[in-house]
Amino acid sequence: MSRKIIKVQGDDYVESALALDELRESLDTIRTAVEQISPDVAVDKALALPPLTTPTPAMNLPLELMAYIFTITCHHDAHQFSSEDERKEIISPFFLGSICSQWRTIVWSTPMIWSRISLYLITSRYETQIELLQDHLTRSGDLPLTINLMFQEENDWSSRLPTQLVDFLVTTAPRWYCANLVLPEAWYPLLAGIKQNLRFLTILMTQSLWKDCRLPPSKRKHLDLFADAPSLIDVHLNGYYISDVDIPWKQLRRLKAQHVYLDECFYLLPRVSRLESCKIYTILPDQTRRVEPQAISLPFLTHLRIHCYMWDHMTLLFSNLDAPSLDTLEISDPYRGPLPPLPALLDAMGCKLTRLKLYDFTFKGEESNLIEFIRGISTLTDLDIRLEMPGSTSLRDILTELLGPATTSSDTGEETYFLPCLRHFTFYGMLTPREGFQHALLHLLQARRPPVSERIRKVQPLLTFTLEVGWITLPSWSKDTVEQLQTLMRNGLIITGIDLNRPPV
Repeated sequence: MSRKIIKVQGDDYVESALALDELRESLDTIRTAVEQISPDVAVDKALALPPLTTPTPAMNLPLELMAYIFTITCHHDAHQFSSEDERKEIISPFFLGSICSQWRTIVWSTPMIWSRISLYLITSRYETQIELLQDHLTRSGDLPLTINLMFQEENDWSSRLPTQLVDFLVTTAPRWYCANLVLPEAWYPLLAGIKQNLRFLTILMTQSLWKDCRLPPSKRKHLDLFADAPSLIDVHLNGYYISDVDIPWKQLRRLKAQHVYLDECFYLLPRVSRLESCKIYTILPDQTRRVEPQAISLPFLTHLRIHCYMWDHMTLLFSNLDAPSLDTLEISDPYRGPLPPLPALLDAMGCKLTRLKLYDFTFKGEESNLIEFIRGISTLTDLDIRLEMPGSTSLRDILTELLGPATTSSDTGEETYFLPCLRHFTFYGMLTPREGFQHALLHLLQARRPPVSERIRKVQPLLTFTLEVGWITLPSWSKDTVEQLQTLMRNGLIITGIDLNRPPV
């Protein structure tokens, strides 16, 4: 009698038979060796060794919880474009099932785990991968599918037409919930069968081959495969001319667009009036393209992330944008131009921003310009500043200017603050602290933790303070300062990044 297990062959997982007779023969060999080495020791006792693997708490988890963990493991990166290294680390149900019989039983009996079908096509293994598809599909039951299609070498597939794979995609299209696809333009005609069959498609991520991206606009093909998808609300596009893509724009709630031009932003954004989240990664510069600004109304937009090469592009876009519900803004530093008047632009949008994140910032201007760029946004509750190190200017006053008081009453001595609602503050960058920096910072943090009776009138209590700093001159915290910072922490302020364990001076 024999039983089936899963074994690994390269990057493929196939079933093979393991005869129990072979195991018995191995045990007999071990038994004989023990008798020769220790004839005075009972063989059964000598073989009563501890198990090679000690049971762990995880092995005692309920099967339902294990199945849930396995599902998350197999699906966790399904809704994002993967890098080359990440594609090699995708966890397959076949891999999980090869660990042990208990895991195999759980994986084989949980259709949800198999509802993500990830195809990382490798030319030399294509036939084997296709053979495994049907088994994978059968184990998924009738659940909605998440389809991932990627290539090890894109150039191998720019003109190759894999009819078996295309037939599989067309056949399963009515079950698609999420499609994350690298699509060669040469495949568009073969995939025409998915049209009118995408009634459940909710999330679409698609990018073109690099070879197709380099074609001039006149030679690019029109992508209309997803024009009729009544449930589609989340789209991520990379490597397309927006006017060449036919999508039901009006129904979208979430949009990510990579590598677009400014004129395409003005073409696209007025068409997606129901957006709640918008991320534009790199507005490309091209002086030859004509930009015709027009009013953009996004009344439901709450989250905007933007990266462009020139501040002027962002300024022009924001100047024509009406987004009264916007509360979260993420900006990556453009390469050219002075900082725009961000507080004034936000006021013109009609929004009350509560979260601002500056990420991948290479700041080389006057520190005062960066301070004014931020501190006029009085509604901020979360501020996250991440300056590139090295490369950015080392700053002196940004912490004290952002956290400190704006004015002090000459009559009562009462202070008002630029950012009175601030609850969470993170700074990552280079600092050259002035003399007395430690005492000044301590005073500001104490002022940001006022008594309950003063909070509404004066300033909201700071909850978290994070410094990830490259110090030009490393400050030494006095014993008294350390004790007072520790008191703040005991009273609820979460401080990270300040080494209070260094010997005080």
